Amino acid sequence: MASETLLTVLRSRAVLLARLNDGRGTLHRTVAFHPQGIAIATACSSIFSGGVSWLWDPITCQSLGEISGHEVGVSTVAFSPNGLRLATIENWGQVRLWDAMTLQCTGEADQGHHGNGIAAVYSPDSSLLVTAGIDGLMLFRNPVTGDVVGSQVNFLDGGYSAVTSMAFSPDGRLLATANAWSAYNRPGDVAVRLWRVTGRDPVTCELACDPLPGDEKGVNCVAFSRDGSLLASGHADGSVQLWRVEGLDPVICERANTPQASPNNAVRAVTFSQDGSLFASSRSNGLVMLWRVKGPDPAAWEPACEALLVPDDSADSLAFSPDATLLATGGKDLFLWMLPTSL
Repeated sequence: MASETLLTVLRSRAVLLARLNDGRGTLHRTVAFHPQGIAIATACSSIFSGGVSWLWDPITCQSLGEISGHEVGVSTVAFSPNGLRLATIENWGQVRLWDAMTLQCTGEADQGHHGNGIAAVYSPDSSLLVTAGIDGLMLFRNPVTGDVVGSQVNFLDGGYSAVTSMAFSPDGRLLATANAWSAYNRPGDVAVRLWRVTGRDPVTCELACDPLPGDEKGVNCVAFSRDGSLLASGHADGSVQLWRVEGLDPVICERANTPQASPNNAVRAVTFSQDGSLFASSRSNGLVMLWRVKGPDPAAWEPACEALLVPDDSADSLAFSPDATLLATGGKDLFLWMLPTSL
């Protein structure tokens, strides 16, 4: 009976494997899995972190060491899809590029961000790094040196606000950005935008369609599905929006559904698993929801398991392991969860 009860639990709930902490009281606000699942990187954003980020072993849940070099805390980490590169952005906007295997610094961006650099994403073919920040700049960079290699987008020039999140479509031709609320906003500035990205040296981009409406409180996060047919956005008003994306010239987007909002709990992160089978979202109260992705129609999706509640009530970022058996949540601490065996 006990074994049957345990099996039932494992099939319906995620199990907390470990609470990982560097011992310095730092905040692990951004978390990223290596594409091969061999390590987890976290951005340590705190005056106590000493300008380092950390690597963790997802199997032993032990530290693999620190990545030092920044003068202040690190706000963002991102692995390249080919697993060869790691980007880190510090709280003051400096960008550093690392060899993911040797952890040797390969580049320090000459042109950075003023104020927090809060978003970084590699193109699917790993040939391009895009960074953005609270200063309203979106910069296209060489993934090894960090040099700017194309046109830059200044969101503040257009009245837009800080970029909080970015996501490439799987084919690399579209880039989605999310804008937060700021004092610079005009009506309609807070939105999700899709950009058509072309070329590599130089890189050019242009708006691919009309902005997708956000809310007056801001958009916190965006993520593409594995096949690129859906774009998810998480909003400060507590809603998760799903958009159908079709075509390239022109790009056609329509709302797929509008899940019920939770007004007092902003959505902090949204993500799809690498194999496309799972979707997860997290809220400012530490609640994490997981769904089984059953095709392109979100109405057919099913809850994958009971909701997770992160013990310290913070889940600012989410990352699935490549095989979708583990979920990492970053916030006040880094938590590692084993997902249900039935998935």
